[in-house]
Amino acid sequence: MLVKVFKSNQIYIYAFLPLVLIALRWPVLFNDAPFTPSGQLPFLTDFFTFLSANPWMSLFLGMAAIIIQAVLLAGIVNDHRLIHYSTNLTAFVIVICYSIFAPQNYFSPVIFSNVFSVLALSKIMKIQQNGEVFGNLFRAGIYISIGSLIYLPSLFMLLIVFYAIGIIRIFQWREFIVPIIGLLTPYFYFLCFYYLRSESEIIFNYFIEPKTYLSFIEFNYINWLACMAITIVSAMALLYLYMTSQKRTVRQNNLYKIVLITCVASIILSFIFFKDFMSVSGLIWPSLSIILTHYLLGIERRWMQESIVYIMLFLIGFRDIMSVV
Repeated sequence: MLVKVFKSNQIYIYAFLPLVLIALRWPVLFNDAPFTPSGQLPFLTDFFTFLSANPWMSLFLGMAAIIIQAVLLAGIVNDHRLIHYSTNLTAFVIVICYSIFAPQNYFSPVIFSNVFSVLALSKIMKIQQNGEVFGNLFRAGIYISIGSLIYLPSLFMLLIVFYAIGIIRIFQWREFIVPIIGLLTPYFYFLCFYYLRSESEIIFNYFIEPKTYLSFIEFNYINWLACMAITIVSAMALLYLYMTSQKRTVRQNNLYKIVLITCVASIILSFIFFKDFMSVSGLIWPSLSIILTHYLLGIERRWMQESIVYIMLFLIGFRDIMSVV
């Protein structure tokens, strides 16, 4: 039933996303206030300190950021014809993904940063067109730069830009330089700002000082169960993506390669920073939601589509009940 509803391409489907997010986050009302990450730029530290004292605002901003990503990702899937018909299912899938781990219910650096990572991904995919290639690469660099100022590990998206150029474009050295210029532009303005305040060391310390996001969150058995479930479903989705590669055009396969490499790189980062898995795992959801959408819509038996979704919702609901009891 849920897959059938959300795979529609009607715009009113987006109106249901806030209701789904609220339904999957009700135990937050009974939990402690959100965390305050450390090692951020001063204005972000103040911002998240303010949110820690206002959990309702943190919850609202977190849902808003997820909805923005959901709409953007559905647009990417439909605009680039990654699925053979228009669908909004990707928006529903990423809402479920962000609900798997309870600490990601609140507004956090990774959720905020992912908005810019998704914007960068949309620009990266547009370089396959021969229009504003330099413009799209420059904007992608700017989005990655802003995202990395919020959440440093998202800087890996620059490697995705280089990979996309390598598989899509004929080699031109200028296309590799443009996103770097875009990346450095926000850093230059921030450096100038802090230099005029005689605090230029803040930018340099941002790359050196250790940071705390969600590393203090306990990884209990419920989280392990949810992690195993999403891992199994993701493995099946990746296998299906490989098996159906010959049914897609070269253009579609190139775009899916970009999505796949983004997903794999995010997973690798999750293992590298496993101590902060609760935070870094958030980098996986945007790209993985596209792959999961492709898998769910490729399943011929409707009951299997619905079963996968309901199993994930059951695990989220079980976790929520256990957190309150």
